[in-house]
Amino acid sequence: MIDDGHLHKGHEGAKTGKGHFTIHIVSPAFKNLSSIEQHRMIYNALGNFMQTDIHALRICLKSD
Repeated sequence: MIDDGHLHKGHEGAKTGKGHFTIHIVSPAFKNLSSIEQHRMIYNALGNFMQTDIHALRICLKSD
């Protein structure tokens, strides 16, 4: 996970203390899944962090 917070200083979402992040994941688990299904997997894995710590998340996924 890459912290992109420095790119968003002064942004309204940054004022809450929640972060801006980018993740890059390569996993065969994403094969044959739609983008929405892949993103749901990530959101489920992050759980409460999406509510408490993350304001914005850029997701870059590959199946191989």
